[in-house]
Amino acid sequence: KKAIVELSPHDWLGCLGHTTNLMVQKGLEVARVVHIMGMAKNIVKFIKSSTVAYEKLKQYQVFLGLPKLNVLQEVCTRWNSCLNMLKRLVQIILPVMSALLYCSRQDLIPPEEDIEDMKAIADFLEMFEGATQLVSGEKYATLNFVKPVLDQFNAYLAPNDSDNPIIKDMKQVMLTDLVTRYQDQNVQKLLNIGTILDPRFRYYASENEDLQTLLIDAAVNLNIDSYYEEA
Repeated sequence: KKAIVELSPHDWLGCLGHTTNLMVQKGLEVARVVHIMGMAKNIVKFIKSSTVAYEKLKQYQVFLGLPKLNVLQEVCTRWNSCLNMLKRLVQIILPVMSALLYCSRQDLIPPEEDIEDMKAIADFLEMFEGATQLVSGEKYATLNFVKPVLDQFNAYLAPNDSDNPIIKDMKQVMLTDLVTRYQDQNVQKLLNIGTILDPRFRYYASENEDLQTLLIDAAVNLNIDSYYEEA
């Protein structure tokens, strides 16, 4: 980044996947979320370290007619591993609690409120995983997706009276982080041009005369002769 900013005439455009990671990490720092994640990690750690608990987990899954699934461990460098850990726990919470009870680890059995918050966090973060996958593609251009995804993030993080309290807190800190990103005017122009050149997002230009003017100016100022000389 420093080399591009200081030695190049081009503007720095941060990776949206990395930006999403930083934003979600802010949400995971909310006190109540830290508690839920700590609870989930302790459950996973115990089951993975106890042969008895692991075997009982499989037995209870068979008894309940569920597929045999193991708990998933979080990887500290990947926020989506937190999501996967929570999703899996929610999916197999009944056999997990049964295995914990059998092993006399009632202290690890989460109360109903914690289970509900765990579900809420997993559901809330699902959208960001999909967005990260979209903008991290290697076989197609991704600049055109940045502005639509950012707009989607802003709408998704808007306060809603029906939100679970833990989600309200996550939204607040994540939105506060998001609004500091991609604010440079030149970067905004680049994102707008990249977006409206994609036919799938032509409505961005059709609904905004300023964007139409921006696209025309960009086309007029494009040095075609220079392009062919370099080619």
